[in-house]
Amino acid sequence: IPLKWKNQRLEFYKFQLKKKMGLYGEFNEWYLYREAKGKGLSPRKPPISPEQLRKALHTIEDNKEEYDVSFKFCSKSETGKRILELLTRQ
Repeated sequence: IPLKWKNQRLEFYKFQLKKKMGLYGEFNEWYLYREAKGKGLSPRKPPISPEQLRKALHTIEDNKEEYDVSFKFCSKSETGKRILELLTRQ
C-alpha cells in the first residue's frame, strides 16, 4: 500500500540540495547527498523516509517486552482532545 504521508523535512532537504547544485527534476535524497559530497559540499544526512519511520514504529510496537508502547495517530484538529483523553485516563 503506498503511503500518502510525505515528510516535509525530506521534501525541503531535497529542494535545498537541488537549489545549491542547480539541479531540476525528481531525485532520490541519497543520490543528492552523494552528489553534494562529491562536489565538495558538506550536506547533513537526509531525514528519515516514511518507509523507514513506518518500519521503526512497527518494530517498537511489536517488541512489547522491551518497549510496551503503542502509537495512535489523528488529525491536527483532534490532537488536543486526544492528549486530554490520554492524560485523564486512569
